[in-house]
Amino acid sequence: MINTAILLGRVGKKETKPLKSGTGQYTLLSVATTKYIKDAQGGGKEETTWHNCTCFAKISDYADKFINVGDVVFIEGDIMNRKVQQQDREVYLYSVHINKLKLVPNANKDYTKKADYQNNRQNYSQSNQGNFGAQGSFPNSANQGAQPSGNNFYNDDIPF
Repeated sequence: MINTAILLGRVGKKETKPLKSGTGQYTLLSVATTKYIKDAQGGGKEETTWHNCTCFAKISDYADKFINVGDVVFIEGDIMNRKVQQQDREVYLYSVHINKLKLVPNANKDYTKKADYQNNRQNYSQSNQGNFGAQGSFPNSANQGAQPSGNNFYNDDIPF
C-alpha cells in the first residue's frame, strides 16, 4: 500500500519548536496549494487548500535556515492522522510528515498566477498558430535559424 503526499505550494506559516526531549527541533509548515476551476460561463475561480506539514532532524534544520514564508516548496511525505478531543467530540487531524523538502528556485517571481499563465499561453498559441517548427516558434531553441523544408516535420537538425 502507498501512503504518499506530493505537494507544490507556497509556505504561509513557519514555526520551529524544540522537541520535548531537548535533543533537537521540529518545524511546522503551513503550505497552500491552489487549483483553478473553470465554470460554464468561461470564467473561473481559485480554490486554495491549506496543508499542515511537519519535519524533523536535518529536514527541520534545512527548513529553518532556507525556507521563508512566501517561498514555493516541493514536499513529499507521508499522510499522518491523530485523534484529538475537541469540546464534546473526537476529531481527526491530518498532516504531512515530510520526507523530502525542496525550495523551488525562481518561483517567487509570481509566475504561478493564473492570469500570467493564461496570457503567456494565449500569446504563445496566437504567435505560433499553424506555424509548427518555423523560426520563432521556440524562442529559446538552439536551432532558431533552422527552417524545415516544406511541411516535413522530420528535420535532421533535431538534436535527439
